Amino acid sequence: MRTDNCIRIIILILIFFCCNVSIAFAMTTDFKTEALSKEVESRFLENTKVKVSNTEYKGMMFTTFDVSEGGDIALGDLSDFKGGLISVYDKDGNFRRMFSFQSAGEFHVKWVGDNLLVFFVRGYYIGRMSMEGKWLEVRRIPENVAKEKWMQLTNESIKTVGGVQYYKKNNAFMNFIEVSYSQLVKKEVNGNEIILYDNSVIKNRDTIIGFTVATLLTIFAVFVVIRIYRRKSDTI
Repeated sequence: MRTDNCIRIIILILIFFCCNVSIAFAMTTDFKTEALSKEVESRFLENTKVKVSNTEYKGMMFTTFDVSEGGDIALGDLSDFKGGLISVYDKDGNFRRMFSFQSAGEFHVKWVGDNLLVFFVRGYYIGRMSMEGKWLEVRRIPENVAKEKWMQLTNESIKTVGGVQYYKKNNAFMNFIEVSYSQLVKKEVNGNEIILYDNSVIKNRDTIIGFTVATLLTIFAVFVVIRIYRRKSDTI
């Protein structure tokens, strides 16, 4: 009889442990997630390999950001040439490392402890990444939950940690037509504002160069068309 009771207790403990393990990831994200099949997970890991760099990409704008409880900062962006980029800075804005990976669409970042959650809009995947650039876990968010969460993260422009506010800001020429940001500002409890990240100068330079090149090409194209038109008029 005692043996049967012990077996029942052990089974209940195992069930409780397994249930807690299965929902642990959902609890850390504060919304429901679903496990992937081994095939889908393997395909994701193969197509989304992470490269770690200790060199800062100076030209990076950002579309998503988050601040950890310790003040560490993560800035994310989808580059046409470099794919998905996530740059990590310490609480004073000093560069720590950068992660790059292939991404078919935009994404958002979120700190969970010392790891980063990366929420992909394509496929509604969410991955937990270590600071060594390893995917520790990958799951999928149900579509109805994903759309609501995506809009919430997209519209979130201010993060508050320990009474300190962090907000994104545009201070680059012509950047009002873009969805990316050039500055991250920290507003301390006493009201002082500190710019932790600023890419305005580089962005303005690139914009001016691009605008100048486009203008010169347009003038050249117009000149060529006029010359061709005049030659045809002279032969008539």
